[in-house]
Amino acid sequence: MERHRTSHRTGVAMLVSLTAGSLGSMPFARYTPRPLGSAVAVACAVFAATAATAWYAARVGRLTPVPYRQPAVGLFTLAYQLGGAFGPALAALLIA
Repeated sequence: MERHRTSHRTGVAMLVSLTAGSLGSMPFARYTPRPLGSAVAVACAVFAATAATAWYAARVGRLTPVPYRQPAVGLFTLAYQLGGAFGPALAALLIA
């Protein structure tokens, strides 16, 4: 049986998982030259990205007709994840 998820549930799930990942990465920040500054920067960046993604996912869900809502939110999430995966690599290639 297929489970139907609303865009709000998807956003909350993303918020919880990204927050858990961020908190899990905090102990590794102590190995950097400025652990507190790095930890705060990572926490702020993850919170901002997660909040924006949850807001946009809910907006995509509201603006998309019901039959296309699930695929639209799924494609939005995929684009976000691919941007996070390939964006830094492409930026490094452009700078180098």
